[in-house]
Amino acid sequence: MEKQLPVMEHILNLSETMGEGLQHIARLFHEGKFENGLPLFEDVIQAFTTIEQSFASLSSNMEALGIVQEEQEKFRTALDYIVTQMESGAHEQSKEVLHFTVLPRWRKWKGALEAAFRSFLVS
Repeated sequence: MEKQLPVMEHILNLSETMGEGLQHIARLFHEGKFENGLPLFEDVIQAFTTIEQSFASLSSNMEALGIVQEEQEKFRTALDYIVTQMESGAHEQSKEVLHFTVLPRWRKWKGALEAAFRSFLVS
């Protein structure tokens, strides 16, 4: 498990950066600058994909693996939904989905990651 500590730290750091990106996108959407948020949203999606791949490489003997995977799937579903809204040009709906679905799902997913990794990173 010791070899996986840098991966865990990378996942947590990248998930935090994703949250910062999502919050910035929310501000842009609130200001009506939807087009300005699209490139940043693509970066968030890429970061999430990287985390998914990195998380899959971790040992399956982690106690909280199932909880993280469950929250990860819910977050992915929220991301997929907002992408659909954005692609259809539904700006107001995209803003609502980001605020009421994507950000709360990100928080729960990040919390599950932190809980799963806590015992390994603290020691």
